[in-house]
Amino acid sequence: MLPCRILRQLERPASTSCAGNHRKAPRWDAAAMWAVIAAALWVSCDGGASSPSPDSFPLVWRMDRDVRIPNEINGQIVNPLAPDVVVLPDRRFRMYYNVTATGIGSATSSDGMEWTPEPGLRVTSRRIEGQDDFDLGHPTVLRLSDNTWRLYCQSTTGIDTPPRWRSFASTDGLTFTPESGFPLSLGGGNDLSFAGHGRVWIGKDSLIHGLYSGNTSDDSGPSDIGTILLGPNNTFDVIDPHVFIDGHDPAAWKESDNSITVVYAYLQSAFYFSRSTDDGATWYSPVALTLVDPDGAPLKYADLGDVALFRRPDTSYLLMSNYFDGLRSFQPMAP
Repeated sequence: MLPCRILRQLERPASTSCAGNHRKAPRWDAAAMWAVIAAALWVSCDGGASSPSPDSFPLVWRMDRDVRIPNEINGQIVNPLAPDVVVLPDRRFRMYYNVTATGIGSATSSDGMEWTPEPGLRVTSRRIEGQDDFDLGHPTVLRLSDNTWRLYCQSTTGIDTPPRWRSFASTDGLTFTPESGFPLSLGGGNDLSFAGHGRVWIGKDSLIHGLYSGNTSDDSGPSDIGTILLGPNNTFDVIDPHVFIDGHDPAAWKESDNSITVVYAYLQSAFYFSRSTDDGATWYSPVALTLVDPDGAPLKYADLGDVALFRRPDTSYLLMSNYFDGLRSFQPMAP
């Protein structure tokens, strides 16, 4: 199987009507098809890596019965969404998540299963309609080489404007201070009309790489997942805006070999996983995942939402996702 970036050359999105709920329809390009065939021969002859086999990543995940972060904590309505999990210097975990209509909260855990919510908010939404940062959410958090922390999240004005990214800095991962500007904004050289939920990591080159959900100005269909690279002045450059067509809300985990494993949502129908060994320059062909409830019944995407992916202390993977009663965990099922 071929890297995703090569396979994408086959599929060119056709124009999309703004009327109704039309999806982008693929059309096939003969020249691109021969380019892909040539690329396939090059990959096989050059000894390039093959796609990750089903054995290299769990394909079926079972929901645990216990709620990890409930919708109500100490009498306060939280309705947690969009989790992101980081490893602390003492090897515990901290999970950041939306506190609906309020800001971003956090919780800690030693094993990834039992979580203790931390008091207060890490970032607070302004809730002044029409002004920046009316609503802040969908965090992705990174510990930098100097042991400080940076939090990126969506920012909206509350008046039906597309989101863009805001960033916050912290010395302890708890108290965050806003940084100036918008590190991933709309228009300009990146030509984005929508810049939503994403993930970041420190690459092999010591630079900050990432993924985001978004649209370019000439694309009115469902969002795609693109790659970004942090440049000067804490500003991201879009490298490839169409890495995972019709994908959104990626979760990423940096492996011990520095490869990046990603789980993301496709349209409103399914979850997929992929992997990159070169900080997002190329990706292996996505593979569909199956998520089931505690009794083994398949779950629909509509039952869930944004996911976080991480490895527990025993190195096993764990997924976290929104559910109707709070944040739930999923563990791999044996094949």
